[in-house]
Amino acid sequence: MTKTLFVLLCALAAGSTPARNPGKSTAGGTFQGCAGGPSLTPGVWTNITPPAPGFSSTYGTISLAIDPNNHGILYEVVDTGGLWKSTNCGASWTLLGTPPAVSASPSNRYTTPYLDSPIQIVIDPGDSTHLIATQGVRGTALGFWVSHNSGATWTMPTAFYKLATTTTTNDVTEFAVDPSNFNHIILGSHSPWPGYSSSGVMETKDGGNSWTTHPPVSSWTSNTHAINFLYDIPSSQGNSNTWLVGDTANGMWRTADGGRTWTEVTTYSAVHAGGQAWYSTAGVVYTGSTPYPIYSTDNGMTWHQVNKTGLSYFYYYAVVGDGTRLYTMPANAQQTPAIPGPYLVTPESTGTTSAWTGYQGGTQTFNNGPFQLTFDSTNGLLYSANWTAGLWVLKVIP
Repeated sequence: MTKTLFVLLCALAAGSTPARNPGKSTAGGTFQGCAGGPSLTPGVWTNITPPAPGFSSTYGTISLAIDPNNHGILYEVVDTGGLWKSTNCGASWTLLGTPPAVSASPSNRYTTPYLDSPIQIVIDPGDSTHLIATQGVRGTALGFWVSHNSGATWTMPTAFYKLATTTTTNDVTEFAVDPSNFNHIILGSHSPWPGYSSSGVMETKDGGNSWTTHPPVSSWTSNTHAINFLYDIPSSQGNSNTWLVGDTANGMWRTADGGRTWTEVTTYSAVHAGGQAWYSTAGVVYTGSTPYPIYSTDNGMTWHQVNKTGLSYFYYYAVVGDGTRLYTMPANAQQTPAIPGPYLVTPESTGTTSAWTGYQGGTQTFNNGPFQLTFDSTNGLLYSANWTAGLWVLKVIP
C-alpha cells in the first residue's frame, strides 16, 4: 500500500470499539435513540455516506464513532472532507465547523473550530460532549485535539504542542483508549521522530495534559503503526499496560509493562497503519493483517492466521462479530481498477477454523473493503467505513 490514510478505530474504549455481545434490537427502521433513522432491510447493506464535497477524489470515509450514551448519534471522519455528525443513525448529516481549519501555534492558542481532514475520533462514555480526535497526513489542523462541546470547537493541549514541535511530530494518526480509563491514551504518528528512522508511541494518562514518549524499537521500520490495547475487561485479559504495536514490515510487538520492554510476537505484519483489535465472545482476539487476518487465544502472546478458505490473498484491516458471525473483507483502496467483492462471514463460535463465505450469498459487492467496522449491539447495526465506497450500515440478521 502506498501513501494511504489510516486510522483504525482500534481503541478498546466504550463507544470507540465495536461492542462484543449482541443486545436487543428492534425490527425494521426504528432503533433505540434513533428517531427518523434510515429505512433498513435486515441482511441488506444500505449506503449512508455523508455528503462530503469532492468525496470521490479522496480516500473517502475513514472511521466512525457511536455515542455510547445515545446510539443514534454518530460521528464520521472523511479524508479532506471534515468531521460529520448524525443524530438519526446516519439518515442525515451535518458538517461540524466552518472551513478553513486553523493550524495550531502559540499565536492562536492551539484552537480551531474545524478539523479539515481528521483521522480518528472517540467519545468519552462518561461525558458525551468530551471528544478526542487526531489529524495527520493531510490538511491544516494536524495534531491531537480535544473538544468539550461535542465537536463545535477543538483545543490542542499545550503539552502536546510542545512535545510535537520538539521531540515527536504533530503528524499523528491512530490512537487507542484504555477501556478502564478514557484519559489514558496511546498515540501513533505518520512521520518519523527527530533522531529516529521510525516513530514510537506517545502516551498520556490525563487526557493530553502531559505526555510520556516511548521510543521506537530498533526493528520497527514504518512510521505508522497499528496500535491497540490488549485489554478485554469481560474476559479478564490484559490490563492498562498491555499493548500491541504492528509494524508494516517486521511483524507485531507486545508490551506487558506499558512500553518499557517489547517482545516480537509474530512475523505477520500489520496493514498500513491499521489492524483493528477485536475480542470475540469467547475471548479470542482478532486483528487485521496481510495477507490474511490473524487471531490469538492467549491475548496476543502468539498469533495464527484464520482459516484462509474463502479469503483472497490481500490486506485486511478489520474483523468484527455480532455474536453469531464474524465479518471481514479485503481492502482495495489502492487497487486500479478496484476489485469488487462481498463481505465475508464465518461463525463466531468457530472463527479460527471455519471457512469464509460471501454474506447472503455474496449478492452485494463493494469496490473497497472496510478500513473500520463498528457494531452497535443495542440496535443490531453494523457500520462499515469503506474508503471511497462510502459509509454503509447493515441491520444484522440474528
